[in-house]
Amino acid sequence: MVDRMTTRTANGWTRRAALIGSAATLAACGAPGGDVGGGANGITDDTIRLGQSWPTSGAAAAVFGPMLDAIRAWQQHLNDTEGGVMMTDGRLRRIDLRTADDGLDPSRAIQNARYLVERENVFAMISPAGTANSTAISTYTERASIPLLYVLSGARHWTDTARFRWSVGLQPSSAVEGRIWARWLARNHPGARIGLLRDNTDFGHDLEYGLQAEIDAGALPVTIAGIQGYQPTDTTLASQITNLRAAGSNVFFNGATPQFAALGYKALVRSGWEPELNLLTNASPDPTTVIEPAGYDALQGVRCLLFLKDPADPQFIDSPDVVLWREVMERYSPRTPRNQLTFWASSLLQATVETLRAAEAPTRRAVMDAAHTLDATLPALAPGIRIRNTPQTNRPISQFALGQLRGEHFQVDGEVIGLDD
Repeated sequence: MVDRMTTRTANGWTRRAALIGSAATLAACGAPGGDVGGGANGITDDTIRLGQSWPTSGAAAAVFGPMLDAIRAWQQHLNDTEGGVMMTDGRLRRIDLRTADDGLDPSRAIQNARYLVERENVFAMISPAGTANSTAISTYTERASIPLLYVLSGARHWTDTARFRWSVGLQPSSAVEGRIWARWLARNHPGARIGLLRDNTDFGHDLEYGLQAEIDAGALPVTIAGIQGYQPTDTTLASQITNLRAAGSNVFFNGATPQFAALGYKALVRSGWEPELNLLTNASPDPTTVIEPAGYDALQGVRCLLFLKDPADPQFIDSPDVVLWREVMERYSPRTPRNQLTFWASSLLQATVETLRAAEAPTRRAVMDAAHTLDATLPALAPGIRIRNTPQTNRPISQFALGQLRGEHFQVDGEVIGLDD
């Protein structure tokens, strides 16, 4: 059976291409995990070709579509102003980014990865969206020895360096977030009874795991009163909110991804439930996407562990990183919303660029070595937060700043915190 897919190149054009999903294709095309040579592995003396599977159709496109526009804008900015990326072999290479729509469907994502590697000859796959899609892609890229850089997923399994030798996450894991929140609640709100809304992927299960593991390890005066999951097809989360309230929760922990975090808050406000505390996962930190649909007035005081700047926040709006990013967006993608998610999307590409710059050679293995030892900052990271990865942890970011919703933005309340604090 031959499926059809659309790819989009760096210049914005699309083409229809046959995607052959046979196991023989990889062997017929040669071993894609080898080192560079004549462009066959996605790299020449003047170009590096990257691949990305991304949801640009379906319900998820409302959130992820603008993020891809921001990635594209940053790519054009780098190519136009810097000539691309300078690598340690002294070659300046333009960035050729090929994308394919997966509709947030893991089966389509893995087909896209196979096509982009075997037919488009990309050097590496970058930043797929979501835990399910990222994990699906990794089953192919790990076998093929293709770098899978900076997946958009907070699942803790990316820290399993034996399983994921060719994959690396970027954002803090949801398990780490859960552990930090458990400690914070024990210190500041002993007796907290958490009502957790989470998705049904590893991201959501890891958030639950982190909370419970820390509660058990420290015999903390905190309990999880109720847990409610949701499905990607859900259009309302009213029943989940009702069940969490009925379980006796006095803390609502919205651990959903952005689209569903917004649905959770809509249901919360409509239900009339006013928990004593309202926590929001770091995976959904953008107020315009998550808070605004339910109304800012009803959700004042929501707390969030932050690792990103909000480019619309007055406290950051005049910072050089934000000023430059806004200028880039105005030039290359003027209709794209300027929010935390689109700012973060541009920095996802910048993380790959920093890794390519640090690689000791223009090979896939050298790039993975650089990703596993990267020490860098990114434009979108909050003050005091930086990438510090090691081959042993494979967890580039593991710290947060505690923020609280005041007005239409999260204001940082204290210093950077992590598991070692």
